[in-house]
Amino acid sequence: MRTGPKPLPFQLGMASLASAGMAGGAVFEQSTLQNFFKGVQKYQTHPWRREIEALPIAWERGEARLYHAKAGGMVRHKTPVVLVPSMVNKSDILDLLPDRSLLRWLAAQGFEAYLFDWGQPAEDAGQAGFDEALLQRLVPAIESLEKPVLMLGYCMGGLFTVAAATLRPDLVKGCLLLATPWNFHDAAGQLKARLSLMQPMAVPYMKQYNRLPDSWMQAVFATLDPEGSIRKFASFAVMKEGDPREHVFMAVEDWLNEGVDLPAGIAATCMEEWYGDNLPMAGEWIVGGKPVTAGAVRVPTFVVAAKDDKIVPVDAAMAFAEQRVKCERFVANTGHVGLIAGRNAIEEIWKQMAAWFAAVQP
Repeated sequence: MRTGPKPLPFQLGMASLASAGMAGGAVFEQSTLQNFFKGVQKYQTHPWRREIEALPIAWERGEARLYHAKAGGMVRHKTPVVLVPSMVNKSDILDLLPDRSLLRWLAAQGFEAYLFDWGQPAEDAGQAGFDEALLQRLVPAIESLEKPVLMLGYCMGGLFTVAAATLRPDLVKGCLLLATPWNFHDAAGQLKARLSLMQPMAVPYMKQYNRLPDSWMQAVFATLDPEGSIRKFASFAVMKEGDPREHVFMAVEDWLNEGVDLPAGIAATCMEEWYGDNLPMAGEWIVGGKPVTAGAVRVPTFVVAAKDDKIVPVDAAMAFAEQRVKCERFVANTGHVGLIAGRNAIEEIWKQMAAWFAAVQP
C-alpha cells in the first residue's frame, strides 16, 4: 500500500487549510473534499505498478547512468539528444510509460536518444556539489558518446545543461531548456518565499547528515498549490476504471512520491546561489571557475515554459531567453508536469521540440 502523497500529514494539513479558504484561495464544496479523500485512498490502494522495458546502459560512474534508446528504424538525425532531468526526483518522468516516454518518443522520430540519470546523488561523492556533478558525472557521460550532442534539460536539469554548454562548447551543439528557472526572483516569488521560510529547518539537518531529505522538498512543493492537489485527487476519485488518464495519474504520482535526497552541496547551491542571490540572472554564477551566463552559450537555444507552472513561472524561465540576442521560445498552455504528462503534450509540445532538434542539427 502506498503511503503518499508525501509527506502525507503535511499534504492533508495543507489541503485542510485550502478547503477552508485559509490559504487565500477558493472554498471547496463538501462533495469535492470528500472526493479528495476518496482519491487519496484510491491512489494508496491502487494495484497498478509501472512496467516498462529496461533500456541498455551506455555509460555509468558512481550513482550516475546514461541510458540509450536506439532510434527506431533508420537514424534520421546524426546528432544524439541527451535528456537531463532534475536531481530532486528520479529520471522516470522523461521515460514515464511505454506510450508516454519523451525519451522513447524521440527515438521513434529517428533520434539517438539518451537519458542521463543521477541515481541517488547523496550517496555519490562525485555529486557532492554542482561542480563535481557536472564535471565528474554529466560531462564524462557526454564525452563517452564521442560526438557532439544536443541537450534537453528539464527544470533543474536545464541549469546543468547551460553549464555544460558554457564549459564544453565542443560537446554541446544545442540547448533546449524545458521549464528551467533562470530568474529566481520572479514576480510571483512563491517558491523563493517558501524556501526562505523553511530553510532554517533544513540547514542543521544538512550540516549533520550532509544531505537534504526529499521529504523537505516535497513539503515545500506541497505549499505551492494545495488547491491543485485537492482538485487532482478529487478528479482521480471519479475516473472510471480503464480511463487512459488513470495510469498516467498513477505514474506521475508515484514519480512525485519517490523523490531523492539532495547532497548538501547541491542543496546549498539551490538555496544560496540561486534562490538567495539569484546569481544566474545576475550573470555572476561561477561553475568550474568560469561564469555561466545566458549570453555565454554560443549554440542555438530554445526555451519552453508552461503558463500554469507553479514551480517555474513563465517569467522565471523566459528570463534566459530575454538575456540572449537570439533564442527560440514557446509557452505551453499547461503546468510544470503537464509539459511531459499532459494529454496534449505530444501533439502540442513534443512535436515542436523534435522539430527544433531536427532544424538545428549541425
